[in-house]
Amino acid sequence: MNQVNKKFVEFMREKFNPENKGDFLNGLFIGKQKLANIPQGTKLWEENRIKYPTCSQLAKILGLDPNCSKSKYARIMKGLEVEVFNDFSRDCMRHGMIWEPCTRKIYMTLRKFGRITDQYTQSPKKYFCLETGTFKSNKEDVRFTGSPDGIYFGDDEDEPILIEIKNPAIRKMESIDCVDAKYLIQVLSLMGIMNLKKCDFIYMKSSEAEIIVFRVDFNQEAFDYLNDRVNEFITDYEIGLPKSENQDFSHLNFKKQVTQGMRDEVSQFITGKIKQRLLYRGPI
Repeated sequence: MNQVNKKFVEFMREKFNPENKGDFLNGLFIGKQKLANIPQGTKLWEENRIKYPTCSQLAKILGLDPNCSKSKYARIMKGLEVEVFNDFSRDCMRHGMIWEPCTRKIYMTLRKFGRITDQYTQSPKKYFCLETGTFKSNKEDVRFTGSPDGIYFGDDEDEPILIEIKNPAIRKMESIDCVDAKYLIQVLSLMGIMNLKKCDFIYMKSSEAEIIVFRVDFNQEAFDYLNDRVNEFITDYEIGLPKSENQDFSHLNFKKQVTQGMRDEVSQFITGKIKQRLLYRGPI
């Protein structure tokens, strides 16, 4: 165990007084729910991405992704179609991979000086940002996985905080006044898997030298609604069932589409149930 991990373990014991002092990811700070922390890039990680929908993809199931329909995502999950990324999409992903670590460091610096807290009254004396792999709930009826961008632990907060980072490549920061519905779905599902109640959703754009932090609160009713929709999708399209060379998919209705009215209903329900507020907006 390296020095950073030793300090984190000591901090966790002092702050959260865990019953199980051995395994800090699987059931310690996350509460009663046991989870499988699957390192990204491993074979098990790849298998779970094929077997289960991921939190970042759930907007597709609800019809809120303009670039990929529900039926198209079903075909990808079934192995009947390959998800193709154009040059622009790949550039955006590379952009995010480059700037995410930098954004995390800036966020932690703002934390250090007490700029991001509910009360704005104190700076943390001890604080950590834990980077993790992919998590999967052990609950049988929760069948999606997720990879958080980080989890903040500090003595300026009464519980761990999920961190989600977006580094927009094109969108102007001045146009951002809230967290979009498709991203609310992502962090809601992540909080539900990990049994966390709060998320700091971070936008940062280097070319505009600005960072925005929204606090998003977990909502059980919205999570149950989302989980029901995901389970309907998995059942309707038989996601995760063993595949065979001569398997017949003709009984699956891949032509069924989500209407605009259905999209609006989902978006209004999600944004209406999940509370969010601006914590910080300023230069980097």
